[in-house]
Amino acid sequence: MSLELPYEGIKSLSRELYASSSLIQSPFTLSFQTQDWGGRQWRYEIELATTQGIIAKRLSAFFSRLGGSVNSFQFKDPSIQNKDVVSVVLVNGANQTGNTLVTDGWSSNELIAGDFFSLNNGSSHNLYQLTEDVTNTSGSATLTFVPNLRVSPADNAVVEIKEPVITLNLMGSVPSNITAPVRYNFSFSAIEKL
Repeated sequence: MSLELPYEGIKSLSRELYASSSLIQSPFTLSFQTQDWGGRQWRYEIELATTQGIIAKRLSAFFSRLGGSVNSFQFKDPSIQNKDVVSVVLVNGANQTGNTLVTDGWSSNELIAGDFFSLNNGSSHNLYQLTEDVTNTSGSATLTFVPNLRVSPADNAVVEIKEPVITLNLMGSVPSNITAPVRYNFSFSAIEKL
């Protein structure tokens, strides 16, 4: 399924990279110990703008078809689209893992730390955030990002940098909150499909 909402269709959006970790404080010394369990997952809280008519009915049907968290959907986060990107970037070499990715196809240094990209792993799209600026060297660049790669991408796989996509699952069902005169309000929580 595909959920493609224009930016003006979203009233508010909250995105976080949740880390599975625990923090323990000693009752004696008050020092902290952190345990990082390694898991990372993007989480969203989204409130859509008030809608009515055909748009509202289609959104209601879309959320009903998802069946709560049963089915996943594609989401293009409008807050992270890089409209000025002109390069077609590809993975340069198979069997890459971790939090770096060797790529080629760059025409310039188009992304900086904080920008996003996505990769299609065959069953879903995963979202990544750069932690260092992209430095283009003769059309090649090594990307450094969070979280670690979910799946090792194939050689020449497309690195989506213009309009990154993420596959999400709802955290539960989405009610159609209706106010007079028949105006619909939708808000939902969603997590990255892993």
